[in-house]
Amino acid sequence: MNNTLKEKVTVRVMYYRKPQIAGRTVVKEGDVLNLTCGIESFPPALIVWKTLTSNINPYNGTNNDLYNDTGSATLVIQNVAAEHSGQYVCAAKHLDTVLTVNVSVTVTYKRKLQITGDTTVEEENVLNMTCSIESFPPALIVWKKISSNTNLHSGTYLYNDTGSATLTIPNVTAQHSGQYICTAKHLNTTVTSYVSVTVTYSRQPLINGNTTVKEGDVLNLTCSVDSIPPALIVWKDPISNTNLHIGTYTDLCNDTGSATLVIQNVTAEHSGQYICSAKHLDTTLISYINVTVTYKRRPLITGNTTLNEGDVLNLTCSVESIPSALIGWKKVSDNTNLQSGIHTNLHNDTGSATLFIPNVTAKDSGQYICAAKHLDTIVTVNVRVTVTWLSNIQNGSGCVLQSQVLTCVCIIEGFPLPTIQWLPLKNNTEYSVITAVSNDTVNSTVSLNVEKHGNITLECVSNNGNEEAKEKFTIHNNSKKYEQPLDLSKGYLKVIVAFLIGTLLTAVVCFLAKKYYRKKQKSSGNLHETLEMDRRQDDPQVYDGSLLEENQTLILNSGPKEVEYADTNLSL
Repeated sequence: MNNTLKEKVTVRVMYYRKPQIAGRTVVKEGDVLNLTCGIESFPPALIVWKTLTSNINPYNGTNNDLYNDTGSATLVIQNVAAEHSGQYVCAAKHLDTVLTVNVSVTVTYKRKLQITGDTTVEEENVLNMTCSIESFPPALIVWKKISSNTNLHSGTYLYNDTGSATLTIPNVTAQHSGQYICTAKHLNTTVTSYVSVTVTYSRQPLINGNTTVKEGDVLNLTCSVDSIPPALIVWKDPISNTNLHIGTYTDLCNDTGSATLVIQNVTAEHSGQYICSAKHLDTTLISYINVTVTYKRRPLITGNTTLNEGDVLNLTCSVESIPSALIGWKKVSDNTNLQSGIHTNLHNDTGSATLFIPNVTAKDSGQYICAAKHLDTIVTVNVRVTVTWLSNIQNGSGCVLQSQVLTCVCIIEGFPLPTIQWLPLKNNTEYSVITAVSNDTVNSTVSLNVEKHGNITLECVSNNGNEEAKEKFTIHNNSKKYEQPLDLSKGYLKVIVAFLIGTLLTAVVCFLAKKYYRKKQKSSGNLHETLEMDRRQDDPQVYDGSLLEENQTLILNSGPKEVEYADTNLSL
């Protein structure tokens, strides 16, 4: 039989291959994760995505597109985050066989830079700041300072590729203050952050201004402190320890590191020590300053200016001043310094000098000058010293009797000018007195009629207010011999002539003598009057030459050296 039977038989060979995963396993945060797991097999395998940690199907929900029984499944996660990074498992179930493939998913990301550490440090302490950034993969951190714009790798602990770097500067100074930059390089992006570093410090307070001022001027002192942050400056009175910035005394600039102490029209009482207090953070710095107000008062002369001959002259000239003045004595007549020798005890630069002259004589009378040199000013005070004295009745005194007319002469010297009285004359009704004065000499002539008298005794009594001198002249009327000094006998004719002239011109001479005497007294002035002259060194009328030990000469006005007057008394 040639019959052929045909039958179609479908043969299916069951097989499977190794699962394959396609898609990017490294994605940026916020992008879409899209992974497809496929397996070539027969029959088609069931594909399931799982996470290695939770073993939960990640495609439950809207984040995946799974094609069951087709041999392929797609894992889709929208807007991935760092938490999606990790290990994923693609499981393929083929008949009774389960095949798995693991895949690592990396979500790259970076966070904001963070700088930790104290950005305000005290001078000489350690600056320690750490710059870090949370990222994957870790970023490269670099420190820079804006002023130098150079990397600060040296001197810092820099951890490359770890996402953190520490800036460490030991023993910082004020120069380390400024702005620093932390730069983080992550993949192909760079992130920067700025930080300001303040190094706090304070220097010793400095006081500027003139600490020596003249009385009446303005005291202006400024206290300043170089510091960060600026210090609070306060001026204080050391006696009361109270602030001086209340009122008109100061111009205080709070929290600026500077304060000015201003005192208008300073006086001697403002001299002394002042305190500048600078408060910087928790520290208070103190600086002291001494203020000197220079001044001078009017020179004072103490001591007795009127003495008797033989007494001791002791005059002290003193000036209250700051600094102490240089004192020197001069006499107007010779204009020479008196600080050398035994005449004075001069205390240079102490503000006091003593003029000492023992056993004074008439020659020591006159005007003396106390000159006080204070800084660039010279002050002078004049004082008149008067030495009173009275001599004995001088040679040339005596009596002459001729033609029953007795003429007696009394001569005496002294200062003040002495007066002369003739005793007794009250019993004589006819007599005349003529008084003549020349310099310090007084000459008194008395004439009387002795016709009716026997022995006559006249006494010349002289007085200058402090001392008295007297002498008696006795005339024997019945004797041809009478008292007369040798000098008087030689001048007998001169006395007679003088008597006759005096008798004839008595009225005229008396009038003129009294008038002249009064004018002289009025012009003499007060012998103890004190004059003061105050000139600066640039005054050509005064500062021409030398004074005291510095060869400065004062132009002095001297008064009259003698007094002349005439006095005629007539009694009938």
